[in-house]
Amino acid sequence: MYAGDNGDKIVASFAEAGSPNHDGDGFWGPPNPDTGNGMGTSPWVSTAQALADMQGMLRTNNLLYQYAPNVDVYHCPGDIRLNFSVVLNQSPVKWAYDSYSKTENVGGEGLLKPAAPPWGEVPYAKTSDIKRPSNTFAFLEDSDCRGYNVGTWIVKFNFPAATSFTWADPVAIFHGDVNTECFSDGHVEYHKWSDPLILAAGKQASLGQIYIFTGPTSGIDYDYVLNHFLFPANP
Repeated sequence: MYAGDNGDKIVASFAEAGSPNHDGDGFWGPPNPDTGNGMGTSPWVSTAQALADMQGMLRTNNLLYQYAPNVDVYHCPGDIRLNFSVVLNQSPVKWAYDSYSKTENVGGEGLLKPAAPPWGEVPYAKTSDIKRPSNTFAFLEDSDCRGYNVGTWIVKFNFPAATSFTWADPVAIFHGDVNTECFSDGHVEYHKWSDPLILAAGKQASLGQIYIFTGPTSGIDYDYVLNHFLFPANP
Protein backbone atom coordinates (compact mmCIF):
# COMPACT_ATOMS: atom_id res chain seq x y z
CA MET A 1 0.00 0.00 0.00
CA TYR A 2 2.84 2.37 0.82
CA ALA A 3 4.55 1.57 -2.49
CA GLY A 4 1.29 2.14 -4.35
CA ASP A 5 1.09 5.65 -2.96
CA ASN A 6 4.79 6.44 -3.44
CA GLY A 7 5.83 5.59 -6.98
CA ASP A 8 6.45 1.91 -6.19
CA LYS A 9 9.19 2.82 -3.68
CA ILE A 10 9.80 0.50 -0.74
CA VAL A 11 9.74 2.19 2.66
CA ALA A 12 13.25 3.58 3.14
CA SER A 13 15.11 3.04 6.40
CA PHE A 14 16.68 6.46 6.01
CA ALA A 15 14.84 9.28 4.27
CA GLU A 16 16.44 11.70 1.82
CA ALA A 17 19.17 13.94 3.23
CA GLY A 18 17.75 16.56 5.55
CA SER A 19 14.66 14.55 6.45
CA PRO A 20 14.10 12.54 9.64
CA ASN A 21 15.60 9.08 9.63
CA HIS A 22 13.52 5.97 10.16
CA ASP A 23 15.92 3.98 12.28
CA GLY A 24 13.23 2.40 14.45
CA ASP A 25 12.64 -1.02 12.87
CA GLY A 26 13.61 0.58 9.56
CA PHE A 27 10.35 2.48 9.07
CA TRP A 28 9.63 4.81 12.01
CA GLY A 29 11.50 7.57 13.81
CA PRO A 30 13.10 6.66 17.15
CA PRO A 31 12.43 8.45 20.43
CA ASN A 32 14.28 11.59 21.45
CA PRO A 33 16.68 11.20 23.24
CA ASP A 34 17.54 8.27 21.02
CA THR A 35 18.12 5.31 23.34
CA GLY A 36 19.42 3.04 20.61
CA ASN A 37 22.13 5.19 19.11
CA GLY A 38 22.82 6.72 22.51
CA MET A 39 24.44 3.38 23.45
CA GLY A 40 21.21 2.05 24.90
CA THR A 41 21.07 4.14 28.08
CA SER A 42 17.56 4.78 29.37
CA PRO A 43 16.49 8.46 29.57
CA TRP A 44 13.10 7.36 30.91
CA VAL A 45 12.24 7.46 34.60
CA SER A 46 9.38 4.95 34.41
CA THR A 47 7.89 2.21 32.27
CA ALA A 48 4.75 4.32 31.77
CA GLN A 49 6.82 7.17 30.36
CA ALA A 50 8.71 4.81 28.05
CA LEU A 51 5.51 3.24 26.75
CA ALA A 52 3.87 6.61 26.12
CA ASP A 53 6.98 7.84 24.30
CA MET A 54 7.25 4.79 22.08
CA GLN A 55 3.56 4.65 21.24
CA GLY A 56 3.61 8.37 20.48
CA MET A 57 6.47 7.97 18.00
CA LEU A 58 4.77 5.01 16.34
CA ARG A 59 1.67 7.17 15.84
CA THR A 60 3.32 10.38 14.67
CA ASN A 61 6.65 9.49 13.04
CA ASN A 62 5.81 6.20 11.36
CA LEU A 63 5.67 5.87 7.58
CA LEU A 64 3.32 2.89 7.86
CA TYR A 65 0.93 4.12 10.56
CA GLN A 66 -1.69 5.38 8.10
CA TYR A 67 -1.91 1.83 6.73
CA ALA A 68 -1.93 0.11 10.13
CA PRO A 69 -3.27 2.75 12.57
CA ASN A 70 -3.07 0.72 15.76
CA VAL A 71 0.13 0.78 17.81
CA ASP A 72 -0.47 -2.76 19.07
CA VAL A 73 0.09 -4.03 15.51
CA TYR A 74 3.78 -3.28 15.96
CA HIS A 75 4.14 -5.31 19.16
CA CYS A 76 4.01 -9.08 19.55
CA PRO A 77 2.03 -10.13 22.65
CA GLY A 78 4.76 -12.69 23.34
CA ASP A 79 7.55 -10.08 23.33
CA ILE A 80 8.91 -10.54 26.84
CA ARG A 81 11.02 -7.36 26.76
CA LEU A 82 7.87 -5.47 27.73
CA ASN A 83 7.99 -7.19 31.13
CA PHE A 84 11.19 -5.41 32.21
CA SER A 85 10.97 -2.32 34.40
CA VAL A 86 12.42 0.90 33.05
CA VAL A 87 15.10 2.48 35.25
CA LEU A 88 16.64 5.89 34.61
CA ASN A 89 20.17 5.66 33.15
CA GLN A 90 20.03 1.87 32.99
CA SER A 91 22.21 0.43 30.25
CA PRO A 92 21.18 -1.53 28.34
CA VAL A 93 17.56 -0.45 28.57
CA LYS A 94 16.28 -4.07 28.19
CA TRP A 95 12.65 -2.92 27.93
CA ALA A 96 11.16 -2.46 24.45
CA TYR A 97 7.74 -2.22 22.81
CA ASP A 98 8.31 -2.88 19.09
CA SER A 99 8.76 -6.40 17.73
CA TYR A 100 9.07 -6.38 13.93
CA SER A 101 11.87 -4.90 11.85
CA LYS A 102 12.05 -4.36 8.13
CA THR A 103 14.86 -6.44 6.64
CA GLU A 104 17.89 -4.61 5.25
CA ASN A 105 17.58 -6.21 1.80
CA VAL A 106 14.47 -4.13 0.95
CA GLY A 107 14.65 -0.34 1.28
CA GLY A 108 17.62 -0.62 3.63
CA GLU A 109 20.30 1.82 4.70
CA GLY A 110 22.41 0.94 1.66
CA LEU A 111 20.10 3.05 -0.53
CA LEU A 112 21.48 6.20 1.07
CA LYS A 113 25.10 5.20 0.41
CA PRO A 114 25.08 2.98 -2.70
CA ALA A 115 28.79 3.58 -3.35
CA ALA A 116 29.68 2.14 0.06
CA PRO A 117 26.60 0.56 1.63
CA PRO A 118 27.11 0.11 5.38
CA TRP A 119 26.11 -3.57 5.38
CA GLY A 120 27.90 -4.60 2.22
CA GLU A 121 25.23 -4.65 -0.49
CA VAL A 122 22.72 -2.28 -2.08
CA PRO A 123 19.11 -3.31 -1.30
CA TYR A 124 16.02 -3.28 -3.49
CA ALA A 125 14.51 0.20 -3.86
CA LYS A 126 11.19 -0.60 -5.57
CA THR A 127 8.79 -3.51 -5.32
CA SER A 128 8.97 -4.01 -9.10
CA ASP A 129 12.72 -4.66 -8.76
CA ILE A 130 12.13 -7.74 -6.59
CA LYS A 131 12.41 -10.78 -8.84
CA ARG A 132 10.98 -13.35 -6.40
CA PRO A 133 8.64 -11.53 -4.00
CA SER A 134 7.23 -14.73 -2.49
CA ASN A 135 10.77 -15.73 -1.44
CA THR A 136 12.11 -12.32 -0.39
CA PHE A 137 12.14 -11.20 3.25
CA ALA A 138 10.44 -7.88 3.97
CA PHE A 139 9.87 -7.95 7.76
CA LEU A 140 11.15 -10.19 10.51
CA GLU A 141 10.49 -10.60 14.22
CA ASP A 142 13.69 -9.67 16.06
CA SER A 143 14.88 -8.29 19.39
CA ASP A 144 17.23 -5.60 20.62
CA CYS A 145 18.31 -4.57 24.12
CA ARG A 146 18.54 -0.82 23.47
CA GLY A 147 14.94 0.27 24.09
CA TYR A 148 13.66 -0.49 20.59
CA ASN A 149 14.76 -2.49 17.55
CA VAL A 150 17.43 -0.22 16.13
CA GLY A 151 17.49 -0.14 12.33
CA THR A 152 16.70 -2.94 9.93
CA TRP A 153 17.39 -6.64 10.48
CA ILE A 154 20.75 -7.27 8.86
CA VAL A 155 23.13 -9.95 7.78
CA LYS A 156 26.26 -8.74 6.01
CA PHE A 157 27.04 -10.69 2.85
CA ASN A 158 30.65 -11.27 1.88
CA PHE A 159 30.68 -11.15 -1.89
CA PRO A 160 31.79 -12.38 -4.39
CA ALA A 161 31.48 -15.57 -2.34
CA ALA A 162 27.66 -15.50 -2.35
CA THR A 163 27.43 -18.37 0.09
CA SER A 164 29.21 -16.48 2.87
CA PHE A 165 27.81 -13.83 5.18
CA THR A 166 28.35 -12.42 8.64
CA TRP A 167 25.47 -12.55 11.13
CA ALA A 168 24.60 -9.39 13.04
CA ASP A 169 21.12 -9.00 14.55
CA PRO A 170 19.61 -11.95 16.44
CA VAL A 171 16.15 -13.22 15.63
CA ALA A 172 13.51 -13.01 18.35
CA ILE A 173 13.18 -16.07 20.55
CA PHE A 174 10.06 -15.15 22.52
CA HIS A 175 7.84 -18.19 21.98
CA GLY A 176 9.68 -21.44 21.76
CA ASP A 177 12.35 -21.50 19.08
CA VAL A 178 10.05 -20.00 16.46
CA ASN A 179 9.76 -16.52 14.99
CA THR A 180 7.76 -15.04 12.13
CA GLU A 181 8.79 -13.61 8.78
CA CYS A 182 6.80 -11.50 6.31
CA PHE A 183 7.65 -11.70 2.62
CA SER A 184 7.49 -9.11 -0.13
CA ASP A 185 4.32 -10.58 -1.61
CA GLY A 186 2.58 -10.07 1.75
CA HIS A 187 2.42 -13.64 3.00
CA VAL A 188 3.72 -14.58 6.45
CA GLU A 189 5.32 -17.77 7.69
CA TYR A 190 7.14 -18.97 10.78
CA HIS A 191 10.52 -20.62 11.01
CA LYS A 192 11.71 -22.94 13.74
CA TRP A 193 15.38 -22.26 14.42
CA SER A 194 17.68 -25.08 15.44
CA ASP A 195 21.24 -23.76 15.20
CA PRO A 196 22.62 -23.37 18.76
CA LEU A 197 24.44 -20.12 17.95
CA ILE A 198 21.27 -18.49 16.62
CA LEU A 199 19.19 -19.71 19.54
CA ALA A 200 21.70 -18.55 22.14
CA ALA A 201 21.97 -15.06 20.65
CA GLY A 202 18.21 -14.76 20.24
CA LYS A 203 17.50 -15.78 23.81
CA GLN A 204 20.20 -13.49 25.13
CA ALA A 205 18.79 -10.48 23.25
CA SER A 206 15.22 -11.37 24.21
CA LEU A 207 16.25 -11.15 27.87
CA GLY A 208 17.51 -7.63 27.32
CA GLN A 209 21.17 -8.55 27.43
CA ILE A 210 23.92 -7.19 25.24
CA TYR A 211 24.71 -9.89 22.71
CA ILE A 212 27.90 -10.86 20.91
CA PHE A 213 26.91 -12.92 17.91
CA THR A 214 29.05 -14.98 15.58
CA GLY A 215 26.63 -16.97 13.49
CA PRO A 216 26.79 -20.26 11.60
CA THR A 217 28.43 -20.72 8.22
CA SER A 218 26.31 -23.65 7.08
CA GLY A 219 23.25 -25.67 7.96
CA ILE A 220 19.46 -25.47 7.60
CA ASP A 221 19.08 -22.07 9.27
CA TYR A 222 21.97 -20.60 7.29
CA ASP A 223 20.40 -21.80 4.04
CA TYR A 224 17.00 -20.45 5.09
CA VAL A 225 18.40 -16.94 5.42
CA LEU A 226 20.58 -17.23 2.31
CA ASN A 227 17.57 -18.26 0.22
CA HIS A 228 15.28 -15.49 1.51
CA PHE A 229 17.50 -12.49 2.30
CA LEU A 230 17.40 -11.52 -1.37
CA PHE A 231 18.65 -8.28 -2.96
CA PRO A 232 19.95 -7.20 -6.42
CA ALA A 233 23.31 -9.00 -6.04
CA ASN A 234 21.61 -12.11 -4.60
CA PRO A 235 18.31 -12.20 -6.52
